[in-house]
Amino acid sequence: KYGGAWRTEFLFKKYITEISVAGDSKSFDDADVDRVFRIDGLADKIRAGENLDELCPFVKDFDLVFHTNPGLYLNTSKPQLVWVVGQYETVHLKHRHLVFHNFKNQKPQFQVNRPDINIYEFVLGIEMPEFQKRIKQDFIFQCSNHYPQIQSAILANLCRKYKVSGIFAGPIAENYRKEFFNSIDNIHTFYLGVISEQEKIKYLSNACMFGAIYDFFINETPLALKQALSYNCSILTTGAGHLKETIKNGYNGFYIHDEKDFPSIWDDRNKIEQINCYNSIQGYNVHNMIKSFKEVIEKI
Repeated sequence: KYGGAWRTEFLFKKYITEISVAGDSKSFDDADVDRVFRIDGLADKIRAGENLDELCPFVKDFDLVFHTNPGLYLNTSKPQLVWVVGQYETVHLKHRHLVFHNFKNQKPQFQVNRPDINIYEFVLGIEMPEFQKRIKQDFIFQCSNHYPQIQSAILANLCRKYKVSGIFAGPIAENYRKEFFNSIDNIHTFYLGVISEQEKIKYLSNACMFGAIYDFFINETPLALKQALSYNCSILTTGAGHLKETIKNGYNGFYIHDEKDFPSIWDDRNKIEQINCYNSIQGYNVHNMIKSFKEVIEKI
């Protein structure tokens, strides 16, 4: 696994017993797997095209090299599968096996009709809790990274203006700290810092709504939103990109396009059926994720 290890940390920590990591990622330091290879300091050599089989002799014991940099073609004798994560990414002409989480929306930069390219898709899923009707409280929760495009401060300021409780958690980009903290008044808006998974689940279980008013094209519904839906939270979103395929206005969430939309959305917060939120992401469970990964690897 070359780079981007955090993207599939849960998958590998729980289901893979042999794994190699090259680069400087810390995601697997505490991984509960049988074999974890730490190969610090080789990332630049690998990117420069030095032979991976010689740099990492254990590569001969593996069937496939999997990485997340489609613009890079590794120098290895093993077949390589590249995960095209973002939208409009450039793909190296030598790649033969490309996997997407949403091929139609990602629109990669390569000649699609090349007969030598194999295109696969897989599902990104979550561990689904058992459904139960939850006692929801009147607050909006947002646990995510915070930077300008996520628009956390805009949501916080809406909460302040309309006297709605907004609770935020997660890391804050350095260039966003001033704007973000100016929106936190500790009366209507609160910042919890970086919290544990158990604490996050506690807030998801109690929140009536999860905030995600992104201002950029979303090529796949983020895992954070899928997890929020699994705990019966409706989603407050712009409906950008792929989100329209997962979040249906008035069914399992609300689209907000302007400040004036907020008061009526908040008034309707209890009109969303909890079971609708839960049912809307049944296809994104861990079983389907593992099955889809397995099918791709077996085809290759």
